[in-house]
Amino acid sequence: MVHLALVSLAAMSLLTLVTAAPAATTEPVFSFAKWVDDVIANPETALGPEEAWQAYLDTANFTSVPVAANGGAQKRWDPEVSCDTYEPGPAYAPDAVWCINYLAGKGSTQCVVGTATAMCVHGRAQITGVSGVSSHTQQSTCQAVAQTAGLIMDTCTKNNYVEGQRLNVQAGVQMAVHIRAPGL
Repeated sequence: MVHLALVSLAAMSLLTLVTAAPAATTEPVFSFAKWVDDVIANPETALGPEEAWQAYLDTANFTSVPVAANGGAQKRWDPEVSCDTYEPGPAYAPDAVWCINYLAGKGSTQCVVGTATAMCVHGRAQITGVSGVSSHTQQSTCQAVAQTAGLIMDTCTKNNYVEGQRLNVQAGVQMAVHIRAPGL
């Protein structure tokens, strides 16, 4: 009888400890695309480029999600993004974040491209627009270019580097946006 009482007491104590433990909190996965939207909507309070990169690192290091075919996190994978491995190679991701912030800050200013135009070069990163219509210029708001680049970052960032392309998110614009190392 004493043995049964001790076992019951031990079980109750264990149950109390388990139910008293704090619930695990989950950090939302940082998204560059959502960050760009915040820079556009709330430029005064949005994270700066360095803070955005740190927020990405903070959640990337503690996020357990399946890996997509392209090596990026499946949860943030955009099927319209192509993660390239062409010359001159990948961009240093923190420098690409700086360019995205710069382009998002240009507001509704038009980013105009001919065949291929570097819209931002910073450090070891370049964001380029490529016209989808031969020998015709294309234009898009620089904010739409930044939003497109955010989707590329979400899909293709790996080990502090990023390289990829996607058609511009602005409707009716035949322009691809590329992130890679500098050099056309």
